[in-house]
Amino acid sequence: MYDVAPLVEGRLLLSSFQHFSCAATVQEELFSELDYMKKKAQDFVEERYGSVCLFEHGRVGSCVPHAFDVRSCHHFHLHVLPFTCSIKSALQGRFEEIDLQEYRKLINSYEKYGEYLFYEEDGKGFFYIVDEDIEPHLLRTLYARLHHIEERANWLSYTSEELLEQSLLVSS
Repeated sequence: MYDVAPLVEGRLLLSSFQHFSCAATVQEELFSELDYMKKKAQDFVEERYGSVCLFEHGRVGSCVPHAFDVRSCHHFHLHVLPFTCSIKSALQGRFEEIDLQEYRKLINSYEKYGEYLFYEEDGKGFFYIVDEDIEPHLLRTLYARLHHIEERANWLSYTSEELLEQSLLVSS
């Protein structure tokens, strides 16, 4: 999926045509396909940029405010980013962390613990238990701060035709 408000050049989004509220709710028979596409996207970004990390807000962090107390939420999308730096320490200080041995374990962790954030770096995935309200798009915001591009944190208010064009050129 092309990103209408790219955080950085080379960022990809994986999503589904069929509606799923988060990756952990993807039907078992389709999860292998998701895992395959995830690996292809990782390889694509890593080939071009040298490093890759991924994140998903689960259902809890992907809400979009429309008006006071009115939000639309919950459509699965996995962010694949060409980054070398980590937001793991910011997450560890706030949420309980579960080491996922494989991406498919996301389903079991969701069934056991509920709402989550997913983060992966250096091929290691982590499930963060979220038992509080969090700000929308927390992971995107953490990355934007870490890279000193805070103006890109809110995708609703940030657009960059140049970054969009670069992303389209890289993916072609």
